[in-house]
Amino acid sequence: MELAAQSLVREPCLDTSILDELPGEVFPLMFMEAFSIRHYEILQAMVQTWPFPRLPLGSLMKTPHLETLQAVLEGLDSVVYMMIHPRRWKLQVLDLRNVDEDFWTSWSGSRALLCSPEATSKRQTVEDHPGTGEHKPLMMFIHEPLKVFIDVGLKESTLDEWLSYLCGWIHHKRGLVQLCCRKVQNYPMPESHFRKLVEMVYPDSIQESEVQRKCSLNRPPGKFAPYLSQLSELHRVLVAFGYDHELSVCAQQQFIPELETQTSAGPRGFFIRMASHINEHQDHVHRLKMSIRTPPRLLELVGRSLLKDQALAVCTLEELPTELSPPLFMEAFSRRCCEALKAMVQAWPFPRLPLGSLMKTPCLETFQAVLDGLDALLTQGVRLRRRKLQVLDLQDVSENFWMVWSEATAHRYLPNATRKRKPTQDCPVMRGQQRLTVFIDLCLKNRTLDECLTCLFLWVKQREGLLHLCCKKLKVLGTSLHKIKNILNMVNPGCIQEVEVNCRWQLPDLAEFTPYLGQMRNLHKLAVSHIDVPRYISPEQKKEFLTQFTSQFLKLQHVQKLYMNCVSFLEGHLDQLLSCLMTPLKTLAITNCVLSEPDLRHLSQSPSLSQLTTLDLSGISLANLSLVPLQLLLEKVAATLEYLDLDDCGIEDSQVDAILPALSRCFELTTFSFRGNPISMATLENLLSHTIRLNNLCLELYPAPRESYGAYGALCRRRFAQLGAELMGRVKDLRQPKRISFCTACCPHCDHRAFYALEVNQCNC
Repeated sequence: MELAAQSLVREPCLDTSILDELPGEVFPLMFMEAFSIRHYEILQAMVQTWPFPRLPLGSLMKTPHLETLQAVLEGLDSVVYMMIHPRRWKLQVLDLRNVDEDFWTSWSGSRALLCSPEATSKRQTVEDHPGTGEHKPLMMFIHEPLKVFIDVGLKESTLDEWLSYLCGWIHHKRGLVQLCCRKVQNYPMPESHFRKLVEMVYPDSIQESEVQRKCSLNRPPGKFAPYLSQLSELHRVLVAFGYDHELSVCAQQQFIPELETQTSAGPRGFFIRMASHINEHQDHVHRLKMSIRTPPRLLELVGRSLLKDQALAVCTLEELPTELSPPLFMEAFSRRCCEALKAMVQAWPFPRLPLGSLMKTPCLETFQAVLDGLDALLTQGVRLRRRKLQVLDLQDVSENFWMVWSEATAHRYLPNATRKRKPTQDCPVMRGQQRLTVFIDLCLKNRTLDECLTCLFLWVKQREGLLHLCCKKLKVLGTSLHKIKNILNMVNPGCIQEVEVNCRWQLPDLAEFTPYLGQMRNLHKLAVSHIDVPRYISPEQKKEFLTQFTSQFLKLQHVQKLYMNCVSFLEGHLDQLLSCLMTPLKTLAITNCVLSEPDLRHLSQSPSLSQLTTLDLSGISLANLSLVPLQLLLEKVAATLEYLDLDDCGIEDSQVDAILPALSRCFELTTFSFRGNPISMATLENLLSHTIRLNNLCLELYPAPRESYGAYGALCRRRFAQLGAELMGRVKDLRQPKRISFCTACCPHCDHRAFYALEVNQCNC
């Protein structure tokens, strides 16, 4: 069918009159081919004989092209003006939105048999605008105008040529064509241009309106409010206006009473008028969001003025309101006002100072000023009336603190701040004690420490006994073992809850590190990567080193997550590790390792793996091994397992049947990844049929069927697209997946995978 469509489009002597006789299944393929090579004459003729109620042109026009749009509109001209009478023309909607891509991807292979023109006309992939009712055949345009759907986003001072041409075409066909716009967005477009465009749109079609603009206080945005009274089907409104200048303290004081008295101008007047218009259609508005970026508050301006005279600021800190401290601290930190910072630390009115979220780019000068302020509290016996500081938090969290006290100021210094970030928890070792605690997450990845970290360690060492250094997360990515030991001697190991070791150690190095591991009594998560076994050690030495490592787990009562990646010492010794686990694991990831068949048996028999929620065995070669142990493990964890990754395990057709019954009973599974396993189309279809009842699945990743590859293992892109479409169609016949993809093996050039979801996505090569 695809070849026939391509041949017809590229035929130089094609008589366009035969289009009326072609089967409907050919039209989408032929239209895409004509569109891609910009064959305007055929495009124009195909629009006139289009056999479907809707033409979703927008999903083909990723990059708008004026000439192709002109060809389509010229094709519509002849029919709109009743100059020709095609036998089977059904077109009622020209859809220029970037939706309904499934329409085009469906018309290939066996999917075409399922998508007759009648079936497609019943598919509801995009919503019609309110008030249009059911579609009727367009026999008399005087009674039923052609509808053109578009989402308008106005971001420039003038319309682009594509939108200008469309507006001109619609303007000359009033009564024959109806412009429907579900979503209208206006950013810097002038109000006069915006008004002209909105007047062309059928008002009952607009359901979402968004206006974001900058203006001055003497030119209020209230002119936009009257348009809302015309939108009877409005469901969502977003209005945001920013004021583009800085006010002095005097101007701010004069402006505040004006806001309270003026109701016909300024932002308050605008919101009052807009609210009155929205009330006319209150039943439809489900979501109303209005925001206004106001000038700085009076307190913030006072703080900035104070910092111009640091001596005055230091003297007045005790008398300042508590709510001024966070914005004043952020201002002093950004301007590097070291004396003010030092004094503010001493008078900090909160139990915690979350400094880490401000130190995106560490500055030794400001950091030293904070430590000097703490010195005055620790060693000089400074007594302040409201001193409450107990925690210096150097973790990159707690941005919510700064947002709460001064959202506008925080956004300037924390562009990625979010109120949803989890707050930090107390130290598990220091509960109930009153010493100053310094929280930090350590990432040791260079041969030399950065200057701020070096300064901190020196400061902590000199004040031993006066404070507590708490590290919950430790990453070892490249520092020498000797320096790691020195750092760990300053940190209480009982505080550490997460450890990641990824620095290409050998097994003797890991054994030397393990005594510190055994002291981490509150460890919850351990990740070990790239540990090699040197050739020069004997089997006895290997067993001894391995025993030193695994025996430490006997001391760890809280481990819930264990990650082992690219470690070469597990083969034949997995039972030794599993037998030392003291508590049931929630997460087990053994990836890119070599395991033997006895190792798999120990996996299925270990009592510590009976409550797994995450199992990742990706990159482990399971070819030629029995998967019965894996089946037994899946049966054991079926009630709890939520994430299963078996990517690149080399599992073949003959092995898949062993795990299917157990897999089909993992009803809590939300993510299943099976990419990179060389299975056939038939086996893949069988696998998909066993996931029908897994209603919680949110993400499914399957391999491209073996038939997608040629004799020498090269991917046949056309065949992959065809098989992907067939598989997607069969899945949708069985159930409605949330997210599903069929993925190829990794490309040898870019190491990325091509995948088929709703369309083919190639690798970057």
